[in-house]
Amino acid sequence: MLLSVEGVTKRFGGLTAVNNVSFQIQPGEILGLIGPNGAGKSTLVNLITNYYRADGGRVLLEDHDLVGLKPNRVAALGVVRTFQSSKPFLDIPTLDNVMIGAFLRTDNPAKARAIAEETLELVHLTPFARVPARSLTVQNRKRLEMARALATRPKLLMLDEVMAGLNPREIDDALDTLRQLRAKGLTMLVIEHVMRATMNISDRIVVLDHGEKIAEGAPAAVSADQKVIEAYLGRGYRHA
Repeated sequence: MLLSVEGVTKRFGGLTAVNNVSFQIQPGEILGLIGPNGAGKSTLVNLITNYYRADGGRVLLEDHDLVGLKPNRVAALGVVRTFQSSKPFLDIPTLDNVMIGAFLRTDNPAKARAIAEETLELVHLTPFARVPARSLTVQNRKRLEMARALATRPKLLMLDEVMAGLNPREIDDALDTLRQLRAKGLTMLVIEHVMRATMNISDRIVVLDHGEKIAEGAPAAVSADQKVIEAYLGRGYRHA
């Protein structure tokens, strides 16, 4: 397995935000992570990347135990994430924003620029390379957030609601990009509330509710699971 999450738990005072959650991610797989708002999805990503320190359990990247490492060390080992709210450096060009990610792998500006240019092409942002980030649309800012993460050359890319706020055509474009990344061998964990996208792109899905894993499996099986329907999807989703 590329990543193994084993009994991870996180408490904030008297609130247990993530409770004894376990799952694995195989190399080259896209794992969907879904659940209601407040279910613990982003907290779980924060635990994997050590933005929060787990109160219990282990997170293993191949043979490396990630618990207790600083976030920059986790990123250097190959586990990188995006954030729900894209926050680029607004006054510098798109290319320079992506170069910041590339500097994780090299201290050579020419190499960082080459990595950034290659990454911009991959996410279809090349025409905006020299445009200040503040001029980008919502869709392109989300692409920039993804590009900056991709420029670190990750083993595992975790995407936190990269399709939120996009229209149907933009969502289809984002799905095409994810398929291209998977074709290149990239492993991904995708948090998304757009169920059409999640069910379409995921190989497997893990469902959280109130910090606990309530289901795991193929998209068709998860969408038919009574606990998932009651906690998140609703009966109308299954009927549709």
